[in-house]
Amino acid sequence: MPMPVSSRADCAPDQHERNLPQEVPRAFAGAVLDRERYRSASRWNAMGFAMTLQDFAWLATTISGIGVIFTLIIFSIQIRENTRAVRASTFQQVVNSFASISFDIARDRSLVDLYIRAGRDFTALNEAERVQYSFMLLSFLRRAENVYVQSEIRTIHAPHWSGIRESNKAVMASPGARACWSEIRNRHNPHFRAFIDELIAEDAGSGERDWRLDAVRVRMG
Repeated sequence: MPMPVSSRADCAPDQHERNLPQEVPRAFAGAVLDRERYRSASRWNAMGFAMTLQDFAWLATTISGIGVIFTLIIFSIQIRENTRAVRASTFQQVVNSFASISFDIARDRSLVDLYIRAGRDFTALNEAERVQYSFMLLSFLRRAENVYVQSEIRTIHAPHWSGIRESNKAVMASPGARACWSEIRNRHNPHFRAFIDELIAEDAGSGERDWRLDAVRVRMG
């Protein structure tokens, strides 16, 4: 018995059955895509957060470096100002020291007279006068030695005490001062002895004139 031929409608697949194989993969693909988008967004968020930390670390390092540089600049300025203050104070003390001994001699006519006579001929003085003049010259040269040492260690710049150097040169120009120097030179350090010997050698030709002029200045002071 022949089987009944199904109608076209019976043989045609149902619309839901026809769409099901297509909709399921699409839905699955959409879910996969959403998950990938979420992962991608999570990765970008994590990367963005990491960059923020890096930026913050870089900014903190930069600020710290600027702070260190600024501190060093302030510190160097303070050192320079302190150095200037120390040099100014030292030079003022030197000036006051020389002014003091000059004033002490100038206000005592007997010391002025001794200074002049000793400068002319140290050996012509009596023993008490030679001792007195030796201490007077030694006191003056001690002050000069202090300035010399300060200039050697750069506490005082050499140009700043050029006037004092010329005063030393004038004092040591007299024959009597040189004779006295030969007796007291070993009481000073070797470098300063060489310095005074150099001043004496420089002024060998003009000593008589210079020491007399200096004596007049002391008397007028």
